[in-house]
Formats: sequence, C-alpha cells, structure tokens
Amino acid sequence: MKVCFIGVCRSGSAAAFTLQISGLAREIALVDRDADLAHKEALRLMHGASLTTCRKIYGGGKEMIDGADLIVVTDEIHRSAGDEVGDRIESFKEILDSIRKARLPQSALLIAAANPIDILTQTAADARILPPDQIMGTGTFLDTIRFRSLIAEYFSIDPTSVSALVLGEHGGCIVPVWSSAAINGVPIDSFPSYNIKKLKDIFNSAERCWQDMAASKDDDGWVFGLAVREIIAAIAMDKQCVIPVSALQHGAFGIKGLCLSLPTIVGRNGVQGVIEIKLNDEEMKSLKKSEEILRAKLAQIS
Repeated sequence: MKVCFIGVCRSGSAAAFTLQISGLAREIALVDRDADLAHKEALRLMHGASLTTCRKIYGGGKEMIDGADLIVVTDEIHRSAGDEVGDRIESFKEILDSIRKARLPQSALLIAAANPIDILTQTAADARILPPDQIMGTGTFLDTIRFRSLIAEYFSIDPTSVSALVLGEHGGCIVPVWSSAAINGVPIDSFPSYNIKKLKDIFNSAERCWQDMAASKDDDGWVFGLAVREIIAAIAMDKQCVIPVSALQHGAFGIKGLCLSLPTIVGRNGVQGVIEIKLNDEEMKSLKKSEEILRAKLAQIS
C-alpha cells in the first residue's frame, strides 16, 4: 500500500512516523507546497528505515500523489490559508484539484485530517473526486480516544479495556455516549466508584483544555498520529472495525447528506456501513443539535 501525506507539519509527520513503524505501508510519500521541506522530512524518516519494514519513503511536490492507495490531508492548509474557515476551504479545494489530476487506482481512499474536519470532509464529498464511501475524515475519533483514556484513568484500569464513543461534529458540538460506555463489556455505571457528575466534569475540563490548545494553534501531534494509524490499519487489514470517522451519511439516526461522525464500519473499501447504536433521549437530542449546528455552519459558508 502506498500512503501519501499531504502537508508536512507536526501532526502529519507524527502520522507518517507511526505508520512507518507499524509495518502497514510499503511506500510513504510526503507532499507539501514546499517540496524541499517534504524531501528533508522524508530523509529524516528514511534514516531509520533499517529498523522498519517500510523501505520506500520520499518527499516532494504534488506529482508524488500519483499511484497512492490512500491520501491523508493534514494541517498544511493552516500554514497556507490562515485562520478564516473560508480560506481554509479554498486551500483545501486546491489540494482536491491536485488529487483529481493525479493518476490514482479506482480503489483509492481519502482521509481529511485537518480542521474544520467535518466541513472539509463535506467539501471533498461534494467535489466528487472519489465515490462518497471512499472519503472520510478523522472526525471524533480523537475525541473518542481521549474519552476512553479519561474513563480508564478515573477507574484506574487498562485503557484498552474501555469501549466508548464520541459522536457528532469534531471540535464543535460533540456527543459523548455515556449510556453505552463499558469496561470489558461491563457498563461503567455498574462499578462502585461510578459518579456521572465527576466523570462529566473531568470530560468537560479535558475538552476545554483541548480547545485552549486549538486556540493557541497547538495540535494533537502524537495522538493524532496514533489515530490516523488506527484508521489506516482498519483499511489495510480490512478489519471491519467500528470507528467514529466523519463520512457522508445516508440516513442513519435520521441524518442524510451531511458529513459528521457516527459509529462507522471501516474496511478496505472505506466506509462500509453505520451501526445505529442505542442512544438515550439526552444523547439523541445532542446528536440532533450537533447536526443542526453543522448544517448552519455549512449554510453560512455557502
């Protein structure tokens, strides 16, 4: 599998590094408007090639996109477009145009991994450079990873034992699904130390901290790299696992024609279905609110 990262930044480099050491890709291409920067970053990764199974790593301009099985667009657009959402969308459209002109296999997939993730995923889906189910964004997967880690810390257990999801719009009106959160299949409200008020306070505090980081133009760095690696692993190994990626919805939870995060089955062909898990009334109301807010943002932009 050839994976192409468009945008050499801390997040993009972290994702490329975690992919390099995972053994999932035979070939990694780094692409940037600054082709020399991409080339130098690729050389840094290549210096460790003797300890990994990925032997072919290179960097340069948009011509490197040709032949990619998977394209990940990271935060390069922030450097080139500034803070205005409209400017970021225009910059992203330029990247989409380069992807459209590239020689790609019919099975090629695209992952939008730059903010605003849901809006950029929607932009890619609307542009129809690939079939809709071959386009996704990292969505609320990062929020989900944090959510699981916070639950594990609260109960002092192994984070890999936690099953929990965050749905909706990343960075906006997210929906933590407390009602189905579990530890090794056991609902968290079954544990003696369970206290929903304390848990929600911890979660809200962590979200405020993330928003402060975003406002200061800091990024998620390493956790972003791990999240992207997990999505790529689901694709490369056709794992059919459930990940809350942002994707064009076709009617699940009553949502249609909008890109946001729901429990999505991810495999070799990209988005392969959505599981309509049971939500309580509060969670369903919050999901509908998230949908409305995102639709309002899109309407304002257009």
